[in-house]
Amino acid sequence: MHAFKYRVLVIACRTADSPELHKAMGTRCELGPAAFTLVVPRAGSGTATVQALVDRLREAGFEVDGFDADADPIVAFQEAWDPGRFDEVIVSTLPTEASRWLLPSDGLWRGTIYALEPSVVIAGIVGVGGPRAEANPFFAPTPPPTEFLIWSVVWIAAILALATWSLSRRDL
Repeated sequence: MHAFKYRVLVIACRTADSPELHKAMGTRCELGPAAFTLVVPRAGSGTATVQALVDRLREAGFEVDGFDADADPIVAFQEAWDPGRFDEVIVSTLPTEASRWLLPSDGLWRGTIYALEPSVVIAGIVGVGGPRAEANPFFAPTPPPTEFLIWSVVWIAAILALATWSLSRRDL
């Protein structure tokens, strides 16, 4: 039996009711008792939606309270964060695949890490495995798919073309 209950700050917007967040919160509870505070950046939804999310999480068996905050997730975090009140933070984002395809910077970073990592290190970390290996920003167990690399080149070319077009319309 644990005498200490961890206080966990959860920042989530569109993923606040996702099975992945429920799984992450459940995994956290397996490590010891935890109470969660859900912070939802305002996206025009309001307090009623936050309360509905909190109710669903409570129905799933979590001890949770929540509130809405600034629309900018960084500002929302700054509004909610108090190191004396929270022990841990969970940031719930879009699934890796969706985020990686929208803005390819993380995927390119992981591809670079994979290319620079010695194969012995990759084999050792994959052998240990687990969510910690997947969450490590300095480790990638697989190279990025070819389709992703093609998309990245197209994406960068499109951004450069838009920037060139935008600047060509201005008097410098």
